[in-house]
Amino acid sequence: MTKELISALRSGVVRLAFFKDSEQVGSGSGFLSNGFLITCSHIMRRYPFDAIEISFGDQNSTPITPIRYAIDNLYRCIINESLESEYDYAILKINEPELQDRYQFPIMYMKGEIVGEQVLFFGFPFGSQHLTSHVGYISADFWSNEIHIFQIDGSINPGNSGGPLVHIGSGAVVGIITRTQTGLEKDFDDLVTAIGNNVKALEQSGRGAKMTIGGIDPIQATQVTMGILAKLSVNLKRSANVGIGYAFSSEHVLKTGLLKEE
Repeated sequence: MTKELISALRSGVVRLAFFKDSEQVGSGSGFLSNGFLITCSHIMRRYPFDAIEISFGDQNSTPITPIRYAIDNLYRCIINESLESEYDYAILKINEPELQDRYQFPIMYMKGEIVGEQVLFFGFPFGSQHLTSHVGYISADFWSNEIHIFQIDGSINPGNSGGPLVHIGSGAVVGIITRTQTGLEKDFDDLVTAIGNNVKALEQSGRGAKMTIGGIDPIQATQVTMGILAKLSVNLKRSANVGIGYAFSSEHVLKTGLLKEE
């Protein structure tokens, strides 16, 4: 049943790739429902980007040219949004033929005792172009600052944010995957940013006169080291997040009145 469910849903899962001056600077996930594209607000606001490419979870079997929007056009598509400091969702209306006949996720607000319910969650972690599917359980159900949160016994990684949390029994979306709430999240983000800034500074300094010590170019050697550190930092961040993840309950987007509840 789970295999068939994943196959049926994947065309409605969305991959979001953000670009700055033709370089990809970030990624996220989303899903289609009731004719809208739903994702997290922090994805739309976090990266310094000038364009976005939209593709889908079934692109390996039915490839399409990614839908590309300039940042101004993309923001005009946002019809309702709650910032990361609130309920962290963005609802977009995108009128493109590539979205026709794709799976539209039903949405449901789960009430009562839900700890132990089996769920699926989808996304494109670490900028992957291939849809990743996970099976897990809701391990905790709680409120924090008026936000209804589900804790999942599964790993949520950068790029998963905005993806649907699907209740296996009903096939309906019951939550939107958000960023992990580990204390290491910001530390690793800061480290990766610092390494990136150092690499850029080294590239600029390396454009001048060349210098070698013992036959080794110290700038080039440091660039290689920084590249290794950057990869290591991403992998350490991923390892630190294994075993826990969070989603905000779908009730927050249902309260907008734009979406029909299953």
